Formats: sequence, structure tokens, C-alpha cells
Amino acid sequence: MNLARALADRLAAFERGVTQDQSSLYRMVLEDLGRSGLFDAAVTAGQRAPSFALLNQHNEIVSLSSLLARGPLVVTFYRGGWCPYCNLQLLAYQQVLPAIRELGAQLVAISPQLLDHSERTAQAARLDFPVLSDVGNVAAAAYGLAFELPSSLRAEYESAGTPVQVNNGDETWRLPAPGTFVVAQSGLVVLSYVDADYRKRLEPTEILGALTDLRDEIQSADLAGKSA
Repeated sequence: MNLARALADRLAAFERGVTQDQSSLYRMVLEDLGRSGLFDAAVTAGQRAPSFALLNQHNEIVSLSSLLARGPLVVTFYRGGWCPYCNLQLLAYQQVLPAIRELGAQLVAISPQLLDHSERTAQAARLDFPVLSDVGNVAAAAYGLAFELPSSLRAEYESAGTPVQVNNGDETWRLPAPGTFVVAQSGLVVLSYVDADYRKRLEPTEILGALTDLRDEIQSADLAGKSA
């Protein structure tokens, strides 16, 4: 799947189904979010990945430390199974999961959804990687991604029947900005992608490129150690 093309097709379909005023509203709100500085403190490459311990779709606790004990890790935050752009991203990442594992890494997806909704998301897309419930956006906040959905978009979401509050199990409108992080086994982030525009996501090829670089660095270090 070409994720960028799939996202663009989804956006085009959305804009065909709304008025010009609605389309302009979404665009202006997302542009304002991008200029707001809300995500300036998001985790960047070279920083340590904040720890977490969250329930997966099988009601098991999954922690950052337990995942890193097995190798590098891809951590991606998504808004929820109600978001079509998120679903396209998760499907695209599922497709490259064998390549991620071949490079010695794992993938985990995190959203503020309640456990049962995370389970439905995983089942609907047949995801073969941990889908974690970050109720209250605690992990998202630690990564600098949590924010309050602007009131102008809340009205649009409510009108469309988007079940943000139902899926998240609270009365807030807090969501994570889409963010994806490639984390070395040491816990250092080597690739950070954050975008206030939820219609954009990190391409799978970028993830594989970062993981390939990590593998090559490890292999080079091993060779240097043997020749020393």
C-alpha cells in the first residue's frame, strides 16, 4: 500500500462529501494547530523514549522496557478506530510488519480508546501487533502529543456521530496528535514524526529505512569489536 496515496484518496472522498465551508474549517483548524506550538515539546530524535505500561487488546500489560528487551521498537500513536486515516495507517504498517520483524524490531500502536474498542480495532484490521489502550492520554502526554480538540471541530464530530467520548470513556476531547517513533534497543529515539494534521502519517518506507540503519550500525559495531 502507498500510504500517502491512500490518505490523499481518503481526503478527496471526504471533501466530496462536505460543503466548502466545512472543508475550509477543517483546513484552518489544522493549520492553526500546526502553528500553535502545542507539539514543540514532543519527543525528538536523540531523546529517551518515555516509559509506559499499558493493556493490549488481550488484556495483558505491555511495557516499553519489556518490548525493548527484545530489540528495537516502533511506537505509533493513533486517534482511534473511528478515524479512517488511522485505520489506513494501521493497515499499511501491518503490511510491512514482516519486514519490521525481519529487521529485528517490533511494532506497537497506542490510542486513548478503552480496551474493548482497542480490541475491536485490532480485530477489524486483523492486526498482528500489540494495540494498547492509553486511557486518559497519559503516554501521549509523556510523548508531547496530547491536546484538546478545538471546539469548532467538536461540533463537526458530534454532528457526524464520531464516537470520541464513547470510545475513550470520558467527557474530554483529548486526543493524541499522530506520532510515530523508532526507538533503538538502548531506549534512544532515532526517528521522530509528529504532525498536527491527522491526515498525514509517516510512510512505512521511512520506518524501514531507520530500522535498516540501526541494524547496519549494530553489525558494524560487532565487526569492529571482533577485529579489535
